[in-house]
Amino acid sequence: YYREVGLWDVAGWALGYELGLSLPPDWVGEFYFNIRDDKYLDRVFEENMVTNLESLFSTWFVDTCVYERTGARFMSKIPMELMATG
Repeated sequence: YYREVGLWDVAGWALGYELGLSLPPDWVGEFYFNIRDDKYLDRVFEENMVTNLESLFSTWFVDTCVYERTGARFMSKIPMELMATG
C-alpha cells in the first residue's frame, strides 16, 4: 500500500509488537514486526492476538490492533482517512 500511494521513500518506520502479559527486560513479548525488514514479512497474525502499530510517514500514528476471525480492528475511534493539511 505504501508504495502504491508514493509514501515508501519517505517512510520513517512502520512496525509493532505484541501486547499482553509481558515481563522485563523488554515488556513487549517476543512477537515483533517491521515492514521495512524482510526477515519479519513471514509473521503470522493469529485470531485474538493484540499488537500495537507505530507508523511514521511524515506524521506519527500509534494504535492498538486486535486481530479477529474476520480481520484486524483498530481500537482507536479516530477516523482512518487521510487528511491533507497545510
